Amino acid sequence: MPGSELQRRPVVALLLYENIGPFHLAGPLLVFGYSGFGTSCIDIRMCAVAPGMIHTLAGFDINATGDLEALTKADAVVVPGWHSVDTPVPAPLKQALHKAHALGAHIVGLCLGVFVLAGAGLLAGRRATTHWARVPLLAERHPDIRLQPDVLYTVEDRLWTSAGGASAIDICLQLLRKLCGPAVATEVARRIVSAPQREGAQQQRLGSPIVRTDVDRKVRGTLDWVSLHLHEAIGLEAAAARTGLSVRAFTRHFRRITGTTYGQWQLHQRLLLAQQLLHGTDHTVEEIAEKVGFATGTSLRQHFRRRFGQTPGQYREAAPSHGQHGPDGGSGRRAA
Repeated sequence: MPGSELQRRPVVALLLYENIGPFHLAGPLLVFGYSGFGTSCIDIRMCAVAPGMIHTLAGFDINATGDLEALTKADAVVVPGWHSVDTPVPAPLKQALHKAHALGAHIVGLCLGVFVLAGAGLLAGRRATTHWARVPLLAERHPDIRLQPDVLYTVEDRLWTSAGGASAIDICLQLLRKLCGPAVATEVARRIVSAPQREGAQQQRLGSPIVRTDVDRKVRGTLDWVSLHLHEAIGLEAAAARTGLSVRAFTRHFRRITGTTYGQWQLHQRLLLAQQLLHGTDHTVEEIAEKVGFATGTSLRQHFRRRFGQTPGQYREAAPSHGQHGPDGGSGRRAA
């Protein structure tokens, strides 16, 4: 029926394996809706090389009902870690991942899951990252990868890789934003008390631990205030003055907290708000540019294309419409 396709939910296949760690499952399940915290917009499938009960390191079992063929029918395949870096990738799994990618699916390797994508030959000539402790080994085994050792995650040609820990949530939220639109991703981030979107280029490791001080609270309070006044030209000096710090001290604390500069952070917040307005309103690009703090629509278009690889018009056309759940406004999977 023509109308039934409009209600199709994007399918995310989660690849399970023996003795998987519960932590590796936590990020994807929180974001994609297996628990009450996530979203009903995603159809999540539990898959494995050999379907059946999968043992976890925590002692409980999970039933993997899907096989490798299910990966080729998904909009996204998430590999949450792997047995170990020394466990070879089975040939059937390599073939299934290649087929899924060729059919237009997003392939995601979380932490050591990157070694599965690399072992399948999908990352040759492309950017990738992994947990900082395993970067040297990944570089040694796969010198053809354009390794990004210090970032949280990378995305290139529908191939997604992330570092360890919380970066799994970051990349899953970014994928959710791609599949279901920014409004859904922002709401899920709010429910699980996570940043709506951390840039992948942020560093994995900070030079020193973050201490929650009065200065930190003042800086974060200023960021919240600036986020509500993106339409205004609030420069570095004005932000520092509101915090009561010198520009030099503010810049130092700001980078320690966010991992980026004030100018880069402000630009990113404006582009995120522009995404939400493109998705949730009928405002013209010029009107949105004014609301988010760009001098002209042309300036917004230039920055938007540089950051997201498409124009605001292309983004609006591809984003899910109101009440629809598919990655292309409910019309099914794209091939590119």
